Amino acid sequence: MGQTASRIRQGLIALAFAAVSPAEVRLPAILSDHMVLQSGVPVRLWGWASPGEQVTARLGAVSAKSKANGAGKWQLFLPPVAPGGPYTLTVNTQKISDVLAGDVWVASGQSNMAFMLQNADGAAAEIPKANLPRVRFFKIANTPADTPQEDVKGSWQSITPANAGQYSAVAYFFTKSLHLERKVPMAVIQTAWGGTNCQAWTRREVLTADANLKEYATRESKTPQNVASALWNGMVAPITPYPIKGFIWYQGEANRQLRDAGLYRNLFGAMIQDWRSQWGQGDLPFLWVLLAPFATPASADLPLTRESQLETLRLRNVGFANTLGVGNAKDIHPKNKKTVGERLANAARRVAYGSATAPISPVFRQLTAEGGKLRMWFDHAPAGLKLAGDAEFAFEIAGSDENYVPAEAKVEGATVLVSAESVPGPVFVRYAYRDIAPDALYSNAGVPAAPVRARITQP
Repeated sequence: MGQTASRIRQGLIALAFAAVSPAEVRLPAILSDHMVLQSGVPVRLWGWASPGEQVTARLGAVSAKSKANGAGKWQLFLPPVAPGGPYTLTVNTQKISDVLAGDVWVASGQSNMAFMLQNADGAAAEIPKANLPRVRFFKIANTPADTPQEDVKGSWQSITPANAGQYSAVAYFFTKSLHLERKVPMAVIQTAWGGTNCQAWTRREVLTADANLKEYATRESKTPQNVASALWNGMVAPITPYPIKGFIWYQGEANRQLRDAGLYRNLFGAMIQDWRSQWGQGDLPFLWVLLAPFATPASADLPLTRESQLETLRLRNVGFANTLGVGNAKDIHPKNKKTVGERLANAARRVAYGSATAPISPVFRQLTAEGGKLRMWFDHAPAGLKLAGDAEFAFEIAGSDENYVPAEAKVEGATVLVSAESVPGPVFVRYAYRDIAPDALYSNAGVPAAPVRARITQP
C-alpha cells in the first residue's frame, strides 16, 4: 500500500483552510449560496470556529445556537423546513442566499453516471430547454484520499441552458422528471468518477469486517482513485452530515471481471447498508442502474455482475432502472440516458414516494414445475407480460447437466411457461443471461423484465 498511498497523497487536491480567527466561523463548501435543504427533516449545520466560539444560525423566524468544541468543530440543528423558498440562512455574520427546501439526491458511481448531458442523445434539443431554477446541482471535484476528509470542492448551481450540459445526464433526467411532477425543488449532489470500482467507494472498515471482502482492502491499484476507500474518503465521507432523500447509483462495469463479478453482490450490498448507516437517516432509498448490454471480453462476466446487482433487491427500500433495450453492444457508454433517468424516477416513485402504480421492471419471483415444463413467476406485472421480440434466443432451459438450449416460451398473465423437447426433465432456466442481453419480455406497461437465472427446488 506504500506506493499507492503515496500516489494518492501526491494526487490529492489539498483542502487547505486558513487559521480561524476569533468570532470567525467557517462552513463546509456544501453549505453555501443556492443550496437545497432536505425538507421534512431537521436542518443540520456544521463547521469550524475557534474553540469555545459561540455559533448562532437563523433561518426565517427560527434560530439555534452551538459552541465550538476543543477541536474547533461545531454542529447544530434547526427545525424541519417545508418545501419552498428561497430563504436566507445566516450563521453568525455569514449570509447564505437563495436557499431552497425540497428533495436532495446523491448521484454516484462511475462513467455512466458522470456521463454529461451534452454528450447524450437529444442533447441539442434538451439543453436549450433546461431552464430549471428550482433544480440545483452540486458537483464534487474528483478527489481520492487515503483518510476520510472533512470537506469537498464544489458549488451549488441552478440548472440553466448555459450549464446543464456539464452535469450527469442520468441525474438530470431523473431529477427533472420528479421535479415537474412533484412541483417541489429538487437537488443532486453529484459525486461520480469514470472507471472507478465499488471498493473505492466503500469504507475500509466495511471491507476488513467481511472475510469475503478483506482482499479488497489490500489490493494494489495503478490509479489512486481505485484504491480501496479512496473515493469514500475524498468524495463521500465529507457530505454524510448533509440530510438527503436518497441515492442513485450507476456503477459495476469496473467490477465485472471474473474475480469480482460474483463478489459484487457482497460488496455492493455492504456498501449500500454502510452508506445508509453513515448518513444516519434509516433505510434511505437506494436506486441503481442495471448494467447495459455490451460485448465484454472473456476475462469478464457481465451476466453474473447483473445477477449480483439484482441480489440487492433483498434489502429494504432498494429499486433499479432496467437498461435492456436502451444499451449499445459496441459502446459501454450508451447515450440514451433519458430513458434510464426516467426509469430511475419511476423506481423513486415506488420506493421513495409511495406510488403503487409507477411502471417498474418485472422481477423474477419463483420457479415451479409443470410436467416437462417450467413456469417462471414475475412480480411488478399486474396487467401481465408480453413478448416483444424473438423469445427463442432469450429464454434457455437445461437439465441437471446445466447444458442450456433455446427454449420455447409462452406468456400466461404474469408468468412464462418455458420448455424444450430436448430437455424432458428441466431443472434450470435463464432469461436474457448474456452480455448482449435481449429484451424480449416486457410488462404490458412497457418496461422490460430483469434478467433471470434460476433452478427448480427439488423436493
